Amino acid sequence: MWKTKGALRILGIVFLSLLFSVPAFPQDFQKVSLAEEYLNRGEVEKALDLYEKLAKQNENLPLIHKNYFDLLLSTKDFKGAEKYLSRAVKKNPDVFVYQVDQGRLLAASDQNDLKDKFYEELIEAQGKDLNKIRGLAQEFYRAQEFDWAVATFKFGRKVSKNDGMFAHELANIYRLTNQKDPMVDEYVQMAVRNPKNRSYVKNVLQSTLGEPEDLESFEAYLIDHIQKDGKEEFYAELLIWTNLQQRNFYGAFIQARSLDKRKKSNGDQLMEVARMALQHKDYDNSIMVYDYVIQNYLESPNYYLARNAIINAREEQVKNTFPVDMEDIDELISSYQQLIEEVPPSIATFEARKNKAMLHALYKEDYDTAIKLLEEVTQGGRIPKNLKLECKISLGDIFLLKSQPWESRLLYAQVEKEGKETPIGYEAKLRSAKLSYYTGDFELAAGHLDVLKQATTREIANDAMSMSLLIKDNTALDTLRAPMEEYAAIDLLLFQKKNEEALSRLKKMLKDYPGHGLTDEIYYLMSKVYKEQGNFEAALESLKMVVQSGPEDILADDAAFEIADLYEHQIKDAQAAMDAYQSFLSDYPGSIHVEEARKRFRALRGDFPN
Repeated sequence: MWKTKGALRILGIVFLSLLFSVPAFPQDFQKVSLAEEYLNRGEVEKALDLYEKLAKQNENLPLIHKNYFDLLLSTKDFKGAEKYLSRAVKKNPDVFVYQVDQGRLLAASDQNDLKDKFYEELIEAQGKDLNKIRGLAQEFYRAQEFDWAVATFKFGRKVSKNDGMFAHELANIYRLTNQKDPMVDEYVQMAVRNPKNRSYVKNVLQSTLGEPEDLESFEAYLIDHIQKDGKEEFYAELLIWTNLQQRNFYGAFIQARSLDKRKKSNGDQLMEVARMALQHKDYDNSIMVYDYVIQNYLESPNYYLARNAIINAREEQVKNTFPVDMEDIDELISSYQQLIEEVPPSIATFEARKNKAMLHALYKEDYDTAIKLLEEVTQGGRIPKNLKLECKISLGDIFLLKSQPWESRLLYAQVEKEGKETPIGYEAKLRSAKLSYYTGDFELAAGHLDVLKQATTREIANDAMSMSLLIKDNTALDTLRAPMEEYAAIDLLLFQKKNEEALSRLKKMLKDYPGHGLTDEIYYLMSKVYKEQGNFEAALESLKMVVQSGPEDILADDAAFEIADLYEHQIKDAQAAMDAYQSFLSDYPGSIHVEEARKRFRALRGDFPN
């Protein structure tokens, strides 16, 4: 075993020798390994004696320096260390590790004032040679002398008369040492000087500015720079981004409106703000921003997109306000029809047909009208392929609503083939898996799901994993198939909006199969039905039955998150929602919902004021 380790050490030594650009004598490798072995075994005197002999040959220094110098410091042999370093520096004046360690030696012997003076002189000695300045700074960094690394890079800026020099290096040091204000300034200035850096900088800031106080400080920084340099658009872009991170969609709207006016653009920034607001269920602000685009960008390509999107936002608001008001559905259908009649054929009108079709199918049971609208899109020319495929999936859904699963299977298979290895293709495969599951063909469903677990879309992969576990956990034994088949059939009833029948059969399952492994799934489905009926108290009780099974239950974290969501968006009890989110964060720290729950909790607490 030791021989293997020794061989690896020798390879490491060869690598170090190459870094130092000094050839090592092959005959000393064994002695170096032996000295290291003495050190590892705690035989300090033997190690020191052998290192001292090895140090007499300059070629050995790259191989032994760290261990030997650290050993001299640990044994407080400061005179020996001073003698050794003086000789090393004299023979290797361009190798900064020895000079940096001279400063470390001064600090170890309680001579910090001398260390500071020595390092200051060492930095100034590099003159205007930027390569040497970089090398010295990097050696300070490796020695974890971060303040001196910063001082060296700043000296380089001074002598080069370039305030942007070494920005990336400085930003990384500030990031490592958690100095967020100077880190932010370096990264932002990097992006201001070179627009190619902007995507990278945004990604870094997103990963490092996660706390409310970080975002508030960053917002103040940006406002200050906008006041000083209003012409630099990147500050405004980042301010929009900051408001979006804080879910201050109105604030993001104000900034995006100003930036779009200044750039004389088509409202692209505003459309992104509206889209983000809709994604986070801030329907009122989403609708307000889309309406602004409609009123102020009549000649922009975004005008037609916004007209479609604002109806879509209203649709999401209606469909997520329970119980759904059928008068609101009728108004949405009329709005889509008006758009189709008034706007020239475009992506907006094609999407309007698709959305209108699904309203007819899901809420009016007017399947013929829905199918006609979708076929108008799929059979039309010059329509994006993805939109056609989406409409085919919707057609498949409608045939499933009509209890014609064979037609659905054919359409899903067509989309799988035409959209192979794409998100829309994976979505079609997931639909096929669900269809097999609904009809009790669990083996075929499992085959589809095993493929989808590797899907590039996280949401699809998660859905596939959840359904796969549900099937495998409840079909392991032949005796368990009957309850699973009944459960899947009820799930299909819910898809078909036959909620009353589904609820009745779910209650019957609880009586027929007391204590069954599907009990939590049954309660979870019941909560969905009660929620759609507007019976929020019953929905809460059903979800609490799932949570009571314990945090190890696969649905427990989903149920706990749903409880908080109910309080926030349906019952409108902010304090109860905050309490529920806080309990969720405490009880389920590994849940996929943690990040979203944390953001919602902070928003409710007022960390991100509008």
